[in-house]
Amino acid sequence: MGGFEGKSEPMNWWVPAKDDIVRLKPGFDHSTMGHLMRQAGLSLHENKLYQVIEYIQDDQRRGLKLHEVKVAHIGGKRHVVSVGEVPGSPSIDFFTLAKEHRESNE
Repeated sequence: MGGFEGKSEPMNWWVPAKDDIVRLKPGFDHSTMGHLMRQAGLSLHENKLYQVIEYIQDDQRRGLKLHEVKVAHIGGKRHVVSVGEVPGSPSIDFFTLAKEHRESNE
């Protein structure tokens, strides 16, 4: 596992598009932030996929409105089924693009 905490990475300037499929960065589940979010009632897990509903940026932060989803590729087409809305708008810094589920892969 990559080690979510203490990892020195350059600032994440990736800007997601509506309907992009994202996942949590490796190591999030076992990080302090992962435990705090679950204690606060946010059920975010590394093995789940999320669809971007809205990208939020202001002077204070960059966040995402998300739906948890299941993705299947059938007959060369991507099919996305919503499992449920993620409450709040977690920071984009916790997520990475799930490249294997990009629409351009259809």
